[in-house]
Amino acid sequence: MSTRTLALGPDTRLLVLRVPAGRIEIHAADAFATAGSVELTAADPGDPAAAAAIDAAELSASGVRASVTVRDTPSSLSVDDGAIRFSGGTVVAGNIGGVGNTAVVIGGTGATAATSAGVELTASVAPGTEIRVITTSARVIGRGDLGAVEIVTVSGRVDIESATSVDIDSGTGPVRAHVTISADIHARRGDVDLTHAPDVPARLLRVHSLGRISITEKGQDR
Repeated sequence: MSTRTLALGPDTRLLVLRVPAGRIEIHAADAFATAGSVELTAADPGDPAAAAAIDAAELSASGVRASVTVRDTPSSLSVDDGAIRFSGGTVVAGNIGGVGNTAVVIGGTGATAATSAGVELTASVAPGTEIRVITTSARVIGRGDLGAVEIVTVSGRVDIESATSVDIDSGTGPVRAHVTISADIHARRGDVDLTHAPDVPARLLRVHSLGRISITEKGQDR
C-alpha cells in the first residue's frame, strides 16, 4: 500500500508525528475545523522501503489527540543495471576490517548507491492545533495559524509560517518560524530566521545557534 489516510474529528487539538525521513507538511485552516486528515504517501512511488513503512505505520485518533508513527524499515539492497539501490541502514564501501584484496564489485565501474526518499505526510488541521514532530531528516513545513509547535530533528529543514509558540531542537537544518507568544530554538549549526508579533517580550525569544541568527518584528530588524 502506497497511501494511507487518517481522518481527524472536530475535537482534535494535538497531532503527534514521528516520521524518520521525507517531508511533513501541515496545513491549518478554518475549512479543516470539523473534518481534517493526515495522508501518508511515498515520496518516490517506486520506493519499496517507503511503501513498507507506510504499510507498517501506526495511525490513531481518539478524543483531542491524534498520532502517526512511521518506523524505519529493515535494510534492503538490490542491483539494477549497474546501480546499487539501498534503503535504510548504512552503506560502507572500501577495504573493511583490513582484509586485503577483498572486494565486492557489482556492475563494474561507476556503480552508484541510492537511499530511500522516505514518506510524505500531509496533514489538514484546525487553526490553533498543537503539533509535535520527531524526525531524523524530514523537511517540516507548517502553513496557516498553528498552536504550540514542538519539533526535534537531526538534519531536516523547518519552516513554520505561524504558531503561537515554537520549541525546536535542530541539528544541522535551517529553521524559519513566526510566533505570536514565544520561541525556544536550539539549532546547533543551522541558520535561524525568527519573526514575531510586536507585543512579544524579548525574554520570551530564546534562540541559540552556531549559524546565523535573525530576529525581526513585523519584518523590521531588532
